[in-house]
Amino acid sequence: MHDIANDDRSWRHLNFWQYNSYLHTIVPRVHCDVCDKIRTVHVDWSRPTVGFTMMFEAEVMQLMKEMPVAAVTRKAEGHDARLWLFFIITWAKRWNHWTCPMLIALPLMKPQPSWT
Repeated sequence: MHDIANDDRSWRHLNFWQYNSYLHTIVPRVHCDVCDKIRTVHVDWSRPTVGFTMMFEAEVMQLMKEMPVAAVTRKAEGHDARLWLFFIITWAKRWNHWTCPMLIALPLMKPQPSWT
């Protein structure tokens, strides 16, 4: 282990009854022998830079199949831009459609703290 990043990471998880759940942790950083860089350890419950646990992602994707994104946003208590970005990236990765015109037209966006 190299050190521990100073920031507390959090991931949105499935609700516990009517209460929102978040996983909070401090993620250690390690020295990679292959690339000779310092890397943050990958956590098993989430993909990098998403901010959701995989269980929450699966729940949101199921809801998006059945409901409008605005309704999913209200249920997930998030921001619709963040859910749209998550949906488009997940769809593109799954179907390998990075040349989709909708993706090309999107500006590169990083999730903002105000989107949670």
